[in-house]
Amino acid sequence: MHQKQILIYSFSALAAVGLLLLPQKAQAQITCVGSACNVSPIPASSFNDTLGAFKLQFADPLAKDMADASVLAGIGSVPMGSINMDGWTIGLGAIATNEPESFTNVVVPNVGSYFNVKTVGVGLSPRIYGGVNMGLFFERTPMHRVAQRFEVYLSFFDARYTHGGEARLETLSSGVRPTDRTKISAYYRGLDVRYQLVERKRNSSPLFRWNGLTLGLGIHHTRQSISYYQVNSSIQIAQFDGGQIIWNGNNQANMDTNITSVPIEFMTGIQLLYFLNLNIGGGVSINKGSTTFNVNRFGPVFLASELEKVVGVQAPEANLFMNVPGDGPVDRYTGFARVGLTFNIWVVKLDVEAMSAGSTKGVQIGLRTEF
Repeated sequence: MHQKQILIYSFSALAAVGLLLLPQKAQAQITCVGSACNVSPIPASSFNDTLGAFKLQFADPLAKDMADASVLAGIGSVPMGSINMDGWTIGLGAIATNEPESFTNVVVPNVGSYFNVKTVGVGLSPRIYGGVNMGLFFERTPMHRVAQRFEVYLSFFDARYTHGGEARLETLSSGVRPTDRTKISAYYRGLDVRYQLVERKRNSSPLFRWNGLTLGLGIHHTRQSISYYQVNSSIQIAQFDGGQIIWNGNNQANMDTNITSVPIEFMTGIQLLYFLNLNIGGGVSINKGSTTFNVNRFGPVFLASELEKVVGVQAPEANLFMNVPGDGPVDRYTGFARVGLTFNIWVVKLDVEAMSAGSTKGVQIGLRTEF
């Protein structure tokens, strides 16, 4: 008898490791491992419904929210700044965006409901950038008058970050276990060309003047990967008959974003008392790409009325594994607007901008020099 139990638990452990090591891009799947699967509160006959409910009601909306936030984060490559720039600039900054959180109930037919599941979209895009007025390269030439209407900007960023994952002593009974871990990698490249449709008057007073009107065209490419490992989380699913299902386990979530945007924008502004610029801009971005989301979860599932499992007493288990992918394609066209302030402290410029694209909001902060 003991030998049979050992074989069953050994098989369960090996199967769990194998399932969690499956490629992250694997197709959606759900299965049960353990000697109590035949009495699992989520029976095999409901596997497809469970998988479909979590994909359509949770994973896909989450991926779409992240895609929308990432698009706006990639649009505002460089601050609007001086609208008409005569020299060159170099600086660094970051854009943070947010698609408001929403809550939904994941309803699994013939099983129950997982209440108040949160989805939210966030985007973060730091970058280093530089720009130059092309007239600097054509001084004292016939092309100078035309060239000085063009400004060219380059932006880039590439970084990786890991937080958590250290092994710690949880309790004397459970021993040393890994902690939650987050890994992020971010890649950004941007090229922007601005044309001064209407130049500001060079001899007008800096105490109050219009800074002209500029048309901008860019191409921005964003890649971002987020990996999150969550240890010992618990899900409670309310059964339709009044009972409650408990699903303990670990989560391995991966999110990959790959988006190319081509923003077309008009920008204008005024200068007040020399040290302050008030700028507004808006346009449309042509987008291509998507955000893909994948979560693996494995752990014992049982009824809350099974007290021996609730308190952790050894008993036959039904370990449920579920691999849920989510897809969030970007909108082909995204209209956007932004308004900003530039504080002029001699050659140092502090840019603060608010951005909006539908329900997605963002803020950009940049610090640069301009000569």
